[in-house]
Amino acid sequence: MALPSPTVWKNATEDSIKVGDRTFHITGNLGKGGFSVVKKAFDDKTKKKVALKVMFTDDFKSQRERDVNISQAHKEIKAMRQLQHPNIVRLYGYDLNAEFDDRTSIILVQELAMGGELFNYLLYTGKFSEHLAKYVFTQILSGLKHAHQHGIAHRDLKPENILLDKHFQIKLADFGFAYAYMKNGEILNMRTELGTRGYMAPEIARTHSYDHKVDFFAAGVVLFILLSGFPPFKQTENSDWWFDKIDKGKNDLFWMAHERKVTFTTPAKELIDGLLCTNPEKRFDIEQIEASTFLTEDNDMQREEFAREMKTRYKAVVQGKQGSSRDDSNIELTLENNPDVNVFDFNFLIENTYREKFLECTDQSGFAAILDDIKETVGGAAATCLEKKAPQFPGAEACQALALANDSKVVESALGIPTQFADPIYALLTETRWGDIEEYAEATEYIQLEVVELPEFEDYHAGFFGVFDIRCGMGSVAYALKTFVAAKNGEMEVDMDNRKILYCFPVTSTGEIPDGDGFSQFEESVNVVIQICFYKTEKYNKMTVSRFGTDLSGSEEAAVILKELQAEHTLRKLLVFPEKDGEN
Repeated sequence: MALPSPTVWKNATEDSIKVGDRTFHITGNLGKGGFSVVKKAFDDKTKKKVALKVMFTDDFKSQRERDVNISQAHKEIKAMRQLQHPNIVRLYGYDLNAEFDDRTSIILVQELAMGGELFNYLLYTGKFSEHLAKYVFTQILSGLKHAHQHGIAHRDLKPENILLDKHFQIKLADFGFAYAYMKNGEILNMRTELGTRGYMAPEIARTHSYDHKVDFFAAGVVLFILLSGFPPFKQTENSDWWFDKIDKGKNDLFWMAHERKVTFTTPAKELIDGLLCTNPEKRFDIEQIEASTFLTEDNDMQREEFAREMKTRYKAVVQGKQGSSRDDSNIELTLENNPDVNVFDFNFLIENTYREKFLECTDQSGFAAILDDIKETVGGAAATCLEKKAPQFPGAEACQALALANDSKVVESALGIPTQFADPIYALLTETRWGDIEEYAEATEYIQLEVVELPEFEDYHAGFFGVFDIRCGMGSVAYALKTFVAAKNGEMEVDMDNRKILYCFPVTSTGEIPDGDGFSQFEESVNVVIQICFYKTEKYNKMTVSRFGTDLSGSEEAAVILKELQAEHTLRKLLVFPEKDGEN
């Protein structure tokens, strides 16, 4: 059966939502709060991926509670409309009179931060090195400074509200408690008690009169956590031993106690002391923070080094959350929107038209046509930049590099445009029906695994353990399992003649042997080999998963690997289960 065109996939109408005059197609869940949900989606017209924050307005205990929450939503929108900065999540649009799941709602269309919350990086990977913490904190400070220059206090700064985009750039998010504290150039004191205990500056509860420097106190807590992996105190009350020492100026005792677990440099302690000062008048302001020794000395981490370090941590985060370390966010959408396609070719799943066009580009006219397509799709400032720069054909070799780019720096160099405009163009190059693929050259290597015809599935195979219907071929399965295999230090071997993939996993098997009157433990190194065989049927492909060979050494370890492999997140998306297919 012929595969449908990309247009059919892109214009899917299931699970869509209207925001103003725009239609968005929902592709997943990002979060949930007391009165709100956050959905991952893409714009039907531009195909831009976004986050939709849906705040329900129909289910409150009282009219007052409803009024407070709606007012808070309006303040969040008002604040975000004024803020456009690389380290602040952007607001693209909103609808004050929307409906979602047949419920009245306010919907915000926001920039999608694919990297997730800073909180998860700390939870699953622990404390940051000082260089890494410094790089992150500098971006947090940059976002805060921009907000304060526009007279807006965040008032709920914490790792859960600090996000990272797909390139690991820091993004301040959730301005639900934000407040415009400056009017006509005059700083007004805020009075509402709000925020998150442990990050709230003490004057918020003590005096109910405070200014924007409460954000610096919260930033100090975040910096401490970045450097240590745990908070400086549980709450900003004198019943908390740690906070009490800070409040009474006994910082030496505070640090002495904490440094039994982790060591801080003197510049780091000096900055944190200035940020956590409980007297707001003596607390560091932005000038003092920026002039601190911590931020002015040895600040030599480069963006590429930072991205590499965060990418490593991101993999640990995903594994810790029992997910997949490859972005497979579009697979389910692709399968759902093409129910008539029983088996998907891997080339179709990872296809990116922009990359393909750059690969085939040989002259200026073709190059200009590609850029016109990009300008129409990406829109905004990036399109304006391309229009003004009017990049010329850089040669076939440079176009090849663009087609296989695995970093926005390649786009920046080839087109001669600033980073902030190269990033959205690079994002277009990574979009596929599988998900966002950055290592495109690596992915295309798996296409060759699907050039051979599969043998017919015989009835005798049906009695095997681990027999599955699957909507893809060998290439898709091998690519889906690549991260799983690497995490277990395994190796892959492809047997094209027999249409199978062999995976070898080194394991250590333990046991006991008699030793005199007792027993002694022993360890044995064993290679567990798993084979996955592929067949075709009238409808779907078939896949059998089993242990290869007759050696029973390491049986328990092999059983665990088999179970984990068959439960792998991305692989299961490609499998067909009877309850979903309607078959018995």
